[in-house]
Amino acid sequence: MAPVQKMNQKKQLKGNIEKKEKKKRELTKYNIFMKDNFIKIYKKNPTLKPKEIMALVAVEWKKEKQPPPQIGVCLLNMLNEEEVFELLEGDMKPEVERILYGKI
Repeated sequence: MAPVQKMNQKKQLKGNIEKKEKKKRELTKYNIFMKDNFIKIYKKNPTLKPKEIMALVAVEWKKEKQPPPQIGVCLLNMLNEEEVFELLEGDMKPEVERILYGKI
């Protein structure tokens, strides 16, 4: 057998082994969001093309990914102790802690 043929056979065997061992990656959050919302938007707008539907879903994704409103240091300084504790118990806890403990 010629050396070129042996090399080609090795490449083919190696390629077959690699293909079998590859596992599918998990879906990203965006993929899951796209999968769930594509059907919803399609049902509302059945005349749209898939490309247009994907664009609408992408806009929805962007809206959902908006960061929560941030509390400024000045606003936090104007609050009394009770109001600060209320914020610490609510959704703004990470932001308030970040300001209070100097991780700005």
